[in-house]
Amino acid sequence: MPKDELSSFIISYINERKIPKRESLEKEEAKALAGTQSAAEQATIKSDYASQYAELDQKYEVRT
Repeated sequence: MPKDELSSFIISYINERKIPKRESLEKEEAKALAGTQSAAEQATIKSDYASQYAELDQKYEVRT
């Protein structure tokens, strides 16, 4: 397998592993937002989940 194909395969594999975790996090966020009425609470929830998304992206970042 050529180097480019192997790199592409590895990146694809990492992204495939990240997608289900991100979808799960998105569902949790939607559920948390559905239970709130005030804009302040929604902003807090969105901020909390934004940091969780960033952490997930960092965890699944492709490094050389």
